[in-house]
Amino acid sequence: MADGTRPRVLLVNHTARLGGNELGVARLIPLLMDKFDVEALLFEDGDLGRVLREHGVEVHIRRLRTEVVHTDRHAAAGLRAATLAGPATAAFTGALLQWLRQQRVDLLWANTFKAMAIATPAAKLLGIPVLWHLHDRVADDYLPHRLVRPMRAAFRRVPDAVVANSRATADTAGCRSTPAVVHPGLIPEKVQLRSELPVGPPVIGMIGRISPTKGQVVLIRALPEVLRRHPEARVRIIGAAMFGEGEYELKARAEAQRLGVDHAISWVEFQRDTRPELDAMTVAVHAATVPEPFGQVITEAMARCVPIIATRGGGATEIVEPSTNRRRGQLVDPGDVAGLRDALMRVLDDPASAQQLATRVQPEIVATYSIDRSADAMRQVWRGLLDQEEPRRHSMLRPKG
Repeated sequence: MADGTRPRVLLVNHTARLGGNELGVARLIPLLMDKFDVEALLFEDGDLGRVLREHGVEVHIRRLRTEVVHTDRHAAAGLRAATLAGPATAAFTGALLQWLRQQRVDLLWANTFKAMAIATPAAKLLGIPVLWHLHDRVADDYLPHRLVRPMRAAFRRVPDAVVANSRATADTAGCRSTPAVVHPGLIPEKVQLRSELPVGPPVIGMIGRISPTKGQVVLIRALPEVLRRHPEARVRIIGAAMFGEGEYELKARAEAQRLGVDHAISWVEFQRDTRPELDAMTVAVHAATVPEPFGQVITEAMARCVPIIATRGGGATEIVEPSTNRRRGQLVDPGDVAGLRDALMRVLDDPASAQQLATRVQPEIVATYSIDRSADAMRQVWRGLLDQEEPRRHSMLRPKG
């Protein structure tokens, strides 16, 4: 800033639950606090607030009704949800305007769709530049159809800048200018070079929220033939059902019993530190049923030299197959049970070759997706926005006449 003070950036996140989005941002913030004062505004307290405080971030809580905070993107598109949430959200936005007026915020960083919708009007009224951080694909296969067109119009007109977690995500937003890409970065402790396979029976691992979009059932349906050929193999499904998706977990467990593969599967609750799980894997499976915006679990597995099988499309293709003649793992189509089965067979039939590929591509993955590189990209965006804002502030302060 022109007066020598450090710019103050306010991260706004509607939920305090720790998803991949929130974990990625929490890891990024400490690297940005060298030249910026970063604070956070959450609409509930919880794990994200705890993690941010551990990193020295001042966290402000402005509580929004729980049913509004936790309504998923599909329910939010419904008329009933809008009717229930509208008055509460309008009142909350008015109170937020008064709170923001008392703060010295130089840049508002909205990190979720709800944060964008609720916090942006107040920031705009106060002349605070707004950055929207896009972690989800604005597409019919990811969001309710009725939301896609208005959201693209908003991304084109409302924020002062947009960053996205992958080029595939950026391309769905419909922005006037191409958004900068800030990948969820790999922190050094997530990186481990290995050239030898883990000792013991082969382990097929899957890490992620238990959800229809993550594809645990697809993996389970691919297992019968795999286990007939490799009866010693074991499967670890790591994660928890969230956002009312407990019924899907019950369906997945029932499917494993129906197919007779439940004896080989261990269901492991959410692990904040997934390194021990990754290090025990012969192969990591990403079986998303729709193209994902990025695929943080993919880069984290590859950073530890774990062979990867991932779903084609979205950010996963960028990571695993950056060009037609460069492959860092295997890709299968979304929902393709036979394709996933065959990919698993290829790894388990020749695990040494799969491990050699994973070890060879690991340095490139680490360099491309390092947290330092992500922090540099975000600093550049922030500085560009603040440099644009400085002349406007000076003109407002200049005496008239």
